[in-house]
Amino acid sequence: MFCPVCNSKEIGKVANNQYYCWQCFVLFNVDSKNSVTGVFEVDDEGTLVALEDY
Repeated sequence: MFCPVCNSKEIGKVANNQYYCWQCFVLFNVDSKNSVTGVFEVDDEGTLVALEDY
């Protein structure tokens, strides 16, 4: 699996169908077909902020 933002393979699993990129620091969700369904940044307070371009 690759990060949808930077194409890095440095990916960690956070929860079911939820992954974190250690290269560009985004969190993303995938569906059962491994298609990306959402990409988020984590702000300073720990809140997820959706990236609209994905």
